[in-house]
Amino acid sequence: MKDRDSRLSRWGAAGLMSVWSGVVPAAPPLPPNATPNITSIANALQQSCGALANASAGGLSSDQQDLLRRCTFFLGPPGSGSALAAAYNAVVGQQVNALGPQAKKFASLQQDNVTSRLAELRHGSAGISLSGSNPLTSDVPLLAATDPTAYVPAGGAAGTPALLDGRLGAFVNGSIKTGSKANSRNSFAFDIDDKSVTVGADYRITEWLVAGAAYAGGKTQVKFDNDLGRLDLDAKGVNLYASVYRSSYYIDVTAGYGWTDLATDRHLSYTEGGGATIDQHALGKSHIHDLWAGINIGDVLSYGGVTLGPEASFNFHEIRLDGFAEAMSQPTLPGAGLALRYGAAVVPSMQGRVGLHLGYTISTSWGVFEPRIHGAFIREFRNHADTFSAQLAAAADVPGSGTAFIHTDTPEGHYFANGAGFTAQLRHGLSAFFDFEQLKTLKTIKAHEFSFGVRYQVGS
Repeated sequence: MKDRDSRLSRWGAAGLMSVWSGVVPAAPPLPPNATPNITSIANALQQSCGALANASAGGLSSDQQDLLRRCTFFLGPPGSGSALAAAYNAVVGQQVNALGPQAKKFASLQQDNVTSRLAELRHGSAGISLSGSNPLTSDVPLLAATDPTAYVPAGGAAGTPALLDGRLGAFVNGSIKTGSKANSRNSFAFDIDDKSVTVGADYRITEWLVAGAAYAGGKTQVKFDNDLGRLDLDAKGVNLYASVYRSSYYIDVTAGYGWTDLATDRHLSYTEGGGATIDQHALGKSHIHDLWAGINIGDVLSYGGVTLGPEASFNFHEIRLDGFAEAMSQPTLPGAGLALRYGAAVVPSMQGRVGLHLGYTISTSWGVFEPRIHGAFIREFRNHADTFSAQLAAAADVPGSGTAFIHTDTPEGHYFANGAGFTAQLRHGLSAFFDFEQLKTLKTIKAHEFSFGVRYQVGS
């Protein structure tokens, strides 16, 4: 095979097409236990290389010549099954499957951050706050005062100075999430690291209605196992929100739009049987547009020092990926023709959640402390796989070239989340909290959220 590759480099386009015409198989050779995604990229390779071999006008570019050389390995006489499997894992391009869940996670974090602020307002917060992202599930029933200046947090003092008599508030919320996904039939294993910050302001219109807006930024890093590459998402977004509350029950609504700068790095590393060694990074840049909306309904029941809070929510997310083409890190070395061109894609999601939290309030001379536990059942209503399209970029504009359809795993229809934490309302307007939540019963996904924060009430 090494001799053949060296001869091809000397012969040029005419020699490449001559050799290719003698190795075209009726069906592309596949590695053992080939997945649907590998079968699809194999068919696209066969069609694309056949189209290049038949192209005559203007000759072939260097990328196209390299792609034909690679075809002598993928579509030539079958060699080692393990070598072919490693090669297809390198070129299949299913790293893109991680985009949907990770892009939608930014929207989920922003909804969590806004929900946190609304929970503070129901608890009686006014003015400026600095806190973490999880909803303050230790809410007590709303104060029954009609004067907005009476809405102050535990540990504060009624009548102290606040922005616009306590009607105007500002907040900064943050969140950190970590997680991982195990290898599956249509997805590579990877680790996830999420960070986000939300800054916003709201106005208490009446004693039962508050509305506001927020701006958010977040970064997500996805690292694939076995040195298969990474995805970096730099997201920004805006949120509009409102909350209606009466007595102890409440209805929150949120809506937002986000835009994300995407950078992809797909590492291709394999050795053709007895031939060239491929070591390339396929680099891509694109943009993702994200829409989301949600409604959250809940109640807070108090029994002495015990608080019990049932809650239900429904959320809709939709991301739109702009199509993009990869560029190889070493365009003059073997493998330069294996870059992919991805088509535009739309990935929607509809999710419902029913949860319950349980807390107990402990009063001390230095403040109020409340430990709590919480759990939720989560249902994904859109339960079919998403599909991304990809072509070999070197042959994408050649008539008759093939297209690969890269399918995600079918979403798991339902799962659970649970966690625990505490809040502390201290003297002089200072409060703090810590919370942990994890996803349960998912087959391949592990996710952990650590939320923590402090809040200072201006004028307390």
